[in-house]
Amino acid sequence: MLEAYALMQHSVAAAHGTELTALLHGGAHVQHAHDQLRDFIQDLVIEGAAAGELRDDVAPDELATFCLHALSAAAALPSVAAVRRLVTVTLAGLRTPPRRSTS
Repeated sequence: MLEAYALMQHSVAAAHGTELTALLHGGAHVQHAHDQLRDFIQDLVIEGAAAGELRDDVAPDELATFCLHALSAAAALPSVAAVRRLVTVTLAGLRTPPRRSTS
C-alpha cells in the first residue's frame, strides 16, 4: 500500500510538475482524502504492532504521519527504482527495532 502511494506521488509529479500538483491538491476535499489515508495507515500500523511486526514504541498516528511525509519525497525522485528504495527505508522505520543484548 505504501509503495502504491509513493509511486502515485512520483507519477503525478512527473506528469504535472510539483508546483501544479501542489496547486491542484490544495482543496478541502483533498485534505479530507489525505486524512482518510492517514487514518487507514494508522489502522494498519496498529494491526502490525499488535501482531509484533511493527514498532509499538511510537504512537500509531505519529508513524502514519511519518509515512505520508516520508513518501511524499517520491515526487522529487528521479526514477521508480529510487521510489522503491524510499519505500524500503520507510518500512524499515516502521519495523520493530531489534532488542539490544543486556550482556
